[in-house]
Amino acid sequence: MGKATVFLMALVVALAAVVGFADATPPGLRRSRFLATKLPAPPLAWGNCEKRPAVCKEQGSPGKDCCNDMCTDTKKNSGHCGECGKKCKYGDTCCDGKCVDLLNDKKNCGDCNVHCSNKCRSGMCNYAG
Repeated sequence: MGKATVFLMALVVALAAVVGFADATPPGLRRSRFLATKLPAPPLAWGNCEKRPAVCKEQGSPGKDCCNDMCTDTKKNSGHCGECGKKCKYGDTCCDGKCVDLLNDKKNCGDCNVHCSNKCRSGMCNYAG
């Protein structure tokens, strides 16, 4: 009777394991955090604008200007700020087509078009520190 009880218990455990795994769904493919932060590539049409500049004027285009065969927003792109090929220096940001220092610019303090009444320091208006 002892062997039969052990056999029955082993059979119940085995069946429970099989039934438990049968209902389990396999884990999905995991994407790395690095790849998850990257934006999807633009459609090929936006990367071939020198031959067809009108493609940059279409809805959904990343910008109205064609720079280096890519549709570009020259009001926000630090590599083509205001015009194609004009790069902002390190630490500056392109706001409305002008390179600005968001840490010290009174008209763009901390972000584009954030105006300070007194002065901008460390990206904050009227910072006393």
